[in-house]
Amino acid sequence: MSDLRSRAIIQMQMMLESRVFVVRPRAASLLRFFVEESFRNGGAPIDQRSIAIHAHLLPEDFEPGKSAYVRAHVSRLRKALRDYYESVGRDDPIVFGITGGPYRLIVKEARRAASASKKPAGGVATDSVHQHARSGRRNLPTVLLVAHDAAGCPADAQAVGEQVVRRLATGLIDCPFVTACGPVLCDRIAAESVPLDTLAAQWGYDYMAVVTIRPSADSGLSCSATVIDVHRRKQVFSDSTTVGPEHDQTAADGVAGWLHHRVSEAFMTMRIDSGSLPLGGERSMS
Repeated sequence: MSDLRSRAIIQMQMMLESRVFVVRPRAASLLRFFVEESFRNGGAPIDQRSIAIHAHLLPEDFEPGKSAYVRAHVSRLRKALRDYYESVGRDDPIVFGITGGPYRLIVKEARRAASASKKPAGGVATDSVHQHARSGRRNLPTVLLVAHDAAGCPADAQAVGEQVVRRLATGLIDCPFVTACGPVLCDRIAAESVPLDTLAAQWGYDYMAVVTIRPSADSGLSCSATVIDVHRRKQVFSDSTTVGPEHDQTAADGVAGWLHHRVSEAFMTMRIDSGSLPLGGERSMS
């Protein structure tokens, strides 16, 4: 069960960074609640009042019998799940569903997951992360966003670091020069004795954008971004900035915007300089 839980949490995190859920923040929040609460309570049903109070932060005197609020949002979540599995999630190895009231999370392993889990040459097991790369906009290079955890940072600084990475991922989704997926946390693949760029290449990506959040000398944060061409194993961009000791959402927004601008600018410059991005092949940007 613990293995399934770990894989389900990872799968959920990837789903929430997909375009389907980025544009549906309430459905994303509700899916996160269902997954986390279901594993916490051993898969027991979740009543409407719990959803209203803990997922939607409604008053504790909420009465489900007098309002269709929760039922409407669960219905929208089911539609978001259908849209997701009919598009970028069609090859996911783990599938989520929500039963009719009393609401219960369904977690199933897709039948095709068995064949997808076979290890390719090199000994590294593949999973659904590379499917997001393949489902991107045609002829655009694919980028995997990888995030180091904010080890050694205070709790409030770690929270800002997580927001920076999420906002950067959301921004890269709409970048006109790449198709991006992530973030994937480094600890997710730390057990593999294979370099990160090798894994990214085996998963079908052309580039890897690595974001690192670390404490700075003045009790602030040092935020850096590095872009690596995984086919040539060459660093093509690196830059960093710092955040002062005041860790808040405004700081996260500012740093994420700055990193997104710099990373996007790097890809734009490569396109202008070469007419097409170096992809390890002759693939055109047109």
